[in-house]
Amino acid sequence: MPEVRKTRTSTTRRSTKKTSAKNTQFIPVVDITGVLLIVFGLVTLISLCAENSTGALGRYLAPVMRNSVGIGAYIIPFLIGLIGAFFIVGPLKIITRNIVIGSVMVFLSIIGGTSLARGIPWENLSSGGGYAGNILAVLARKAGGEVVGHILLGALAVVGLITIVDQPLANLIDLIRGYWIEASDNASERSMRRREARELKEAAAKNKAKDAASDSQKRSMARMFGQISDEEPEKPPKPAAVKINMPLSPKPQGIPKNGNGQNADSEESGYAEFRLPPTSLLAEPPPPPPRVESELKNNIEIIERTLEEFKVQANVVEIACGPTVARYEIQLAPGIKVNKIVGLADNLAMQLAAIDVRVEAPIPGKAAIGVEVPNKNRGIVVLREIVESKPFNETNSLLTFALGKDVAGQSIVADLAKMPHMLVGGATNAGKSVGLNSLIASLLFRATPDQLKLVLIDPKRVELSLFDGIPHLACPVVKDVKQAASVFRAVVQEMEKRYEIFSRNSVRNIDGYNERVTESERMPYMVVVVDELCDLMMQAAAEVEASVQRLTQLARATGIHCVLATQRPSVDVITGVIKANISSRMAFACSSYHDSKTILDQKGAERLVGRGDMLFLPIDAAKPTRIQGCYVSEREIEALCDYLKEQRKPVFTIQPGAAPGDGGGGGGFDDAFTDEFYEPSVRFVVTNGYCSTSMLQRKYKIGYTRAARIVDAMEEAGIVGPLDGAKPRQVLIAAQDLESVLGGKLGLPFDDSYNDDGDEEYVPHAEVVDLNEEEGQDE
Repeated sequence: MPEVRKTRTSTTRRSTKKTSAKNTQFIPVVDITGVLLIVFGLVTLISLCAENSTGALGRYLAPVMRNSVGIGAYIIPFLIGLIGAFFIVGPLKIITRNIVIGSVMVFLSIIGGTSLARGIPWENLSSGGGYAGNILAVLARKAGGEVVGHILLGALAVVGLITIVDQPLANLIDLIRGYWIEASDNASERSMRRREARELKEAAAKNKAKDAASDSQKRSMARMFGQISDEEPEKPPKPAAVKINMPLSPKPQGIPKNGNGQNADSEESGYAEFRLPPTSLLAEPPPPPPRVESELKNNIEIIERTLEEFKVQANVVEIACGPTVARYEIQLAPGIKVNKIVGLADNLAMQLAAIDVRVEAPIPGKAAIGVEVPNKNRGIVVLREIVESKPFNETNSLLTFALGKDVAGQSIVADLAKMPHMLVGGATNAGKSVGLNSLIASLLFRATPDQLKLVLIDPKRVELSLFDGIPHLACPVVKDVKQAASVFRAVVQEMEKRYEIFSRNSVRNIDGYNERVTESERMPYMVVVVDELCDLMMQAAAEVEASVQRLTQLARATGIHCVLATQRPSVDVITGVIKANISSRMAFACSSYHDSKTILDQKGAERLVGRGDMLFLPIDAAKPTRIQGCYVSEREIEALCDYLKEQRKPVFTIQPGAAPGDGGGGGGFDDAFTDEFYEPSVRFVVTNGYCSTSMLQRKYKIGYTRAARIVDAMEEAGIVGPLDGAKPRQVLIAAQDLESVLGGKLGLPFDDSYNDDGDEEYVPHAEVVDLNEEEGQDE
């Protein structure tokens, strides 16, 4: 028994030892070590950033670390914390000898390179690499000079990285290249998905707009086209008859073409499928220039000190930094006159060493005065930045155009339909032509050729020629002064035709008319842009001034808007007759305050700094707004125009004819009107005994514009009579005289290029879409 007890006792003791040994293995020594390392790293970092917050540790540890390794002292706390993290969450085996050696090599190269770049600062060790970095920098510079020293330290860092990765250099390069290619592919794929989503969204919006047309309007249009011809039997309306406002599929390539190379029935070729240009055609915005706070604070002190020298008590309360200028908002003490600061603009400019200083007293909507000081590092505002901005995309107007950024850096856009005309002036090389290019280009990003027509007049022959050939043109870019006067007369005639149509359809303006008709019959807006009004006024002042006066007085309701630009803003160019009807102004840098008063009716433009710096005064503003205009290069304009030209050729509805007395015909066209449907249309009209444009459109399945011009040609030839209210035109020749009339080959006063076969949606003839007439006949 005793032996058995001894055995049990020894066994119990051995099991107790094993249990105690197992319990000692579960003590979290590794975790505690990791936590302590992380805490020590955090305390070290706080000591370096704020010595007084950690007591004696910060007072003694931080200087020792800074003097030893300089800026490398800020790396050490992160390394300590990283090692502590490995103690907690990762196996310690991951910290191999190669990683330690490589990390030390990279760390030494950093502090050595910093000391070498800072000129080995022994007096201020913390600004370089400390004692260790200075010693390495001295050795590297003695080895081969400063440049070779940088190369040696860089090579040390590369060797350290290779040691850490523990892979050959070729594998490392392949790995980086693979990551780069993968990132590029992902970026391209995301861009493609965004573009496809945007195109699908635009297509869905177009389809929704087409479906929103009312059924009553469709039935009215179907009845209108169903009652024109008496020779066709009455049939139930087919769904296809209602789809006159829908884009038809393109014709085959084998159809005949006119002299301009366009399809003979391009009006039926799906005009609504025109794709607006993407903003990727424009250059990316550059990074903004850095803002130096010390420069702004110094300017504040100079402004306050200068005002104090002239007994003006004021404080700068706010600063707004724009791409061109910084506006210092000043609050005056009670009893100080505002005009006193306005008179100190030159003194402030001298003290600030600025090109010029403009004082805005007071700032609209604020109880402060603005002192605008040009930035030493000017920023560039590109057109793409404004076109992609929120204000530009939130507006629904087709005539919204980009202006630039104000002094607060906000994107500014304007609506030409609300102006409704604009006067642009400024000295040479102040940014006026670039501003016009930005205006035209931003309109092209919003409107298709059936929504907008442009009339570009460029007597200087070099500024607007970039846009020649785009489908939005109502006529070729006009470069001759005599042709310009004729074009102005033609635009006035177009305005009168539109007013006649409004009167017959009981509408007041273009918006009311476009709401009552289908999409294919809507009138396009028309914008007339003149880049150098001075040349026109010097050679054809009477005709140009009369036409401009009439357009600016009456054309707003018809959707015709004028933008007149000149680099000579004097009273003999911008006369009182022209200024009286153009309330919106855009002034670039002027040479004198007289020119500024001619454009804006107030001073200010003479203090602008050029290169797109402008003052914009819309019709609904009391004071002008300072804006840095957006820049668009010729290469961007060419890319935009090439994109538009690839889709469609221009359809010219206005021709520059000869001036009266120059030997031209009644409309200024020399060639005879030619159209393959002219002779069949004459026979059809004479046989039926009456004529209307919509009858020819339905008979020969041609567009409205083409049919209307055939009717105009027959009227000029004496075959049909003029309009007589709501009645059809009267046929003036008998059937027996038909062959003699056709055999005579009457010369008609139309240019062959005027006989376009393009997709013009608007018909400037009342009987085509006279809603009152057709509804009365239906009743």
